[in-house]
Amino acid sequence: MTDADTTAAVDALAHRLRERDTAMRDGAEYADAEVFASEFMLALRTKGGWRPTPAKAVTPPVHAPAGTATAPRDETLRSLRADMEARAAKARAAKESGAA
Repeated sequence: MTDADTTAAVDALAHRLRERDTAMRDGAEYADAEVFASEFMLALRTKGGWRPTPAKAVTPPVHAPAGTATAPRDETLRSLRADMEARAAKARAAKESGAA
């Protein structure tokens, strides 16, 4: 859902809740909570494309960088850090020589 879609959905639900609260305060006969909830779920599914899915607390797998599957993790991280620091030093040197 885009921000505009989310805002419209929140506004529509808030409007329905205000109508329901007002009717209940005034003592008017109003639809059961189950009917209201069913209507809301139907709107979510038809307008928002929402569908129920099982909740999963799964962390994504950690993948080693390409070509490093045989190297130990510490060695790979040391190599990547050294490469990053060398590139940063090179970029700083180029920036300083261009600014001078």
